[in-house]
Amino acid sequence: LKAFGPSIIAPFQPKLEAMLTDPQAQARESSDVYIGQQCFAAELVAGLVRGSKYWNAEDQASMQVTVSKVVKHMLSIAEMETVGIWATCVRFCLFDRHPRHTRWLTELIMDNAIPAKAELGTTSVLVCKKLLLLKTVVKELGWRGGPLQRQLAHDIEPFLDHPYAQMRTCVGAIMATLARVSWDPAFVGTPRVESTHSATHAATHVQHMLQHTWYTRGRRSNAKNGKYLDTA
Repeated sequence: LKAFGPSIIAPFQPKLEAMLTDPQAQARESSDVYIGQQCFAAELVAGLVRGSKYWNAEDQASMQVTVSKVVKHMLSIAEMETVGIWATCVRFCLFDRHPRHTRWLTELIMDNAIPAKAELGTTSVLVCKKLLLLKTVVKELGWRGGPLQRQLAHDIEPFLDHPYAQMRTCVGAIMATLARVSWDPAFVGTPRVESTHSATHAATHVQHMLQHTWYTRGRRSNAKNGKYLDTA
């Protein structure tokens, strides 16, 4: 890709454009054909993001526009069959790359993953798909994604008591990932290394959400038995 530049994707452009303009492909195509189309798009996106590392600014901007269209289209389809394919694509795009170089992709997924509060009652399939891809971003960035961890810990809090079990499972997976990447171990007799403010804030917020979750589950359990935790 470094030698050929963006012209290398010209033969694939018609197929890509046809896929982007067909929102009903999942319902019309067979499962094998649809998954094959998604594999094609995911591999093309991963190759463009990784291979454009040494392109000039103009070619990189053109690549980002193309990739953004594909990713937005993928995030608009409510299905779970291709989550693993796109999670692998995102992991490959971010692996061993400085967060500054892939900030546009991280922000794109982040901005389209968390729905507004007015949309909390909508179908959980699409939101769960977005949250699982966002979990991949958090896991791959690790300690380098401090600002993302802090914002994400705040944004997923309204989902803790969501009525759908599938949604709560995805939120729990993200909370576990946040707790792991922001964990700051301290051993007895070992000098403590100060964490970054963002990571510390994210860890504190995750601890707060865990306490809130156990409190909410306790209230529900006691309410079924005719008991209440907050009788004062």
